[in-house]
Amino acid sequence: PSLQHLPSSLFELPHLQTLKIKTKGAISEMDGVPKRLGPLRHLFLTGVGLTRLPEWFTGLTQLETLDQSGCRLTALPGDFSRLSRLKRLSLDDNGFKTLPPVLEGMKSINHLSLDGNPFSEEEKARIQRVLGIWF
Repeated sequence: PSLQHLPSSLFELPHLQTLKIKTKGAISEMDGVPKRLGPLRHLFLTGVGLTRLPEWFTGLTQLETLDQSGCRLTALPGDFSRLSRLKRLSLDDNGFKTLPPVLEGMKSINHLSLDGNPFSEEEKARIQRVLGIWF
């Protein structure tokens, strides 16, 4: 059987620093709320079917790398900027039509990838002006 729910207890493991899960849209939600968030630094959830990040997700304040490529995300939480240690963010092949506003102020990010999102030509030009990212 395929994994359909991502148990939130994975994020409680006290020594877990890197978590990689790659599926083809099978995971549609994360179960529950972690009791205590562990020291996760690198998270790769590629191809999972999450359409939004859970509210507790921005409590992963130690994250340095986040790859949510190939998901169905269309927005990021307003408090996404709590991930102030985030350096690498990959949001390729999602459903973003506009640049999430919270990304414009996140100066810690030194690698941002947004390829394969359905941006209009006007939005691509705006992103290029604001962030210096080329498509």
